[in-house]
Amino acid sequence: MIPFGASPNPVDLFGTPRRPDFFCIGSEKAGTTWLWHSMLQHPEIGVPQTKELRYFNGLPSLDLAHFRALKTFLEDTRNAPKRPQFLERVATEMRLLYGGEDAYLRIFGQLTGRVVGELTPQYCLLSRDRIKAMKALSPDARIIYMLRDPTDRIIAGAKMVCLREGDTMSDAAILRHAKNPIQERLSNTAWHLEKFESVFGKERIHVALFDDIKTRPNALLAEICAFLGVPPHDIPRETLSKPVNKGSDFRPSPEVQKTLYRRLRRVYLELEPRFPQQVATWSARYQ
Repeated sequence: MIPFGASPNPVDLFGTPRRPDFFCIGSEKAGTTWLWHSMLQHPEIGVPQTKELRYFNGLPSLDLAHFRALKTFLEDTRNAPKRPQFLERVATEMRLLYGGEDAYLRIFGQLTGRVVGELTPQYCLLSRDRIKAMKALSPDARIIYMLRDPTDRIIAGAKMVCLREGDTMSDAAILRHAKNPIQERLSNTAWHLEKFESVFGKERIHVALFDDIKTRPNALLAEICAFLGVPPHDIPRETLSKPVNKGSDFRPSPEVQKTLYRRLRRVYLELEPRFPQQVATWSARYQ
């Protein structure tokens, strides 16, 4: 029996510390949930059952604001969701908040894949100092970035906020939420890539196209596997093509789409030298 007051640190009871081999850094509404579901089915890739650990969001000191499930649970324990997936997120976030870096590394120590990593789309917003902290913790890690048409992404982000806040879908609501600085920052793809390349180097970053999820999902996943150094896994195309975390079917008017495209025009210009064909395809949608 453990004497009163001498209970063990729960962080020390689970897993052996292991550094992540990769990070998927975003962006939001660009296919990271699809990639997480696909990786869960791959026998040689280990990812946590809690998709977004958000560990680096809160450095150098962690606080409750960065752990949404735990915050929801503590604010209203009686009415908080009791789904197993939600409760697992609460438990994971409690470990991170309580145990810090050691707890974070032990989460990967419980995974059995040849390569292990995590997917947190908000990592694309990290400052260079926090990206340097990520590299210091895992210097050989590879970075995956899901690239989506910036205008299409900001519309999807605005729709997600509408659903979360109970707003009626409308052109006005989409414009209001899309003009929120956080949504614009999440669509600033060139900025995301430049920051991570300056710390990790271009050779350690793989850009995957969101559009390929629909048109060539198996080839897309095989390319990501090759980047991570694992063989492709045979997942039926119909499984990989199935929408994951699908949002509202509402589509704003062409006028709203063109307004947002013009607002993000600088992002397209910065991406064009690197992805000329893709940028031309995207831009044609709004002209």
